[in-house]
Amino acid sequence: MKNWRIDENPPENQPTRLVRQHKIHQSTTKNIPDRHQREPTVLKNKKRKKDGENPMETGNRQVDLGNKVVGQIELPTINVSPYIGRKARITTVTEHEGDYGYFVKVTTEPVAILPINDKNGNPIELSASKIFSLQTDNNGNIGWGENTKLGVFLKKMGASHYLDLHGKEVICQVTVQKETGKEFLTFA
Repeated sequence: MKNWRIDENPPENQPTRLVRQHKIHQSTTKNIPDRHQREPTVLKNKKRKKDGENPMETGNRQVDLGNKVVGQIELPTINVSPYIGRKARITTVTEHEGDYGYFVKVTTEPVAILPINDKNGNPIELSASKIFSLQTDNNGNIGWGENTKLGVFLKKMGASHYLDLHGKEVICQVTVQKETGKEFLTFA
C-alpha cells in the first residue's frame, strides 16, 4: 500500500481513513493542494502498441467521490441455477488472441433478461458462453486437437469447424470458478 497514506485532516464527523498519495516529481518542491482544492484532471488510458498499430486513447475524467465511498459493499448477485437445463442456440463465435495464445469464445442467444440494469440503465441480457483454447503446431498452423475440449465439443455437436456451430442448440449448465466460487452460465 505504498501509494496510500492516512488522511490527517478528514472531513468533519468522519473517521480517519486512507487516501491515495500523489507522486511529486523530483524537480517539484511545491505542495500538492488538498483534494477539495484540486481541479479534476483528464487522464489518458494508454493501451499497448502492437506493431503497425496506433494505441486507442480514451479520455477518462478524474473525480472526487468524497464521502460517497463507504468501503466494502454487498454487490448484487445473479442466481443462474434457474437457467440450468434450458435450451439455447449458439449465435456468436468469435476468435481472440490473449496473453496465452489464441482462443474461441462461443456465446448463445440471451437466455433471460435480468431485472438488473447496467451502468447505462439498459437491462442485462444473460447468455451462456464457453471459451475454447486453440493451439499452434511447429509449422505455425493454428487449430485444435481431436481430444481437446474444442475437438470433443465439435464432435458432439456434429460440426467439423467451430464456425459451423452457429445455430446449433445447446443445453445450459453452470460452472463454478475455483478461485472465487462464482457461478457462470455455460453449456454442454
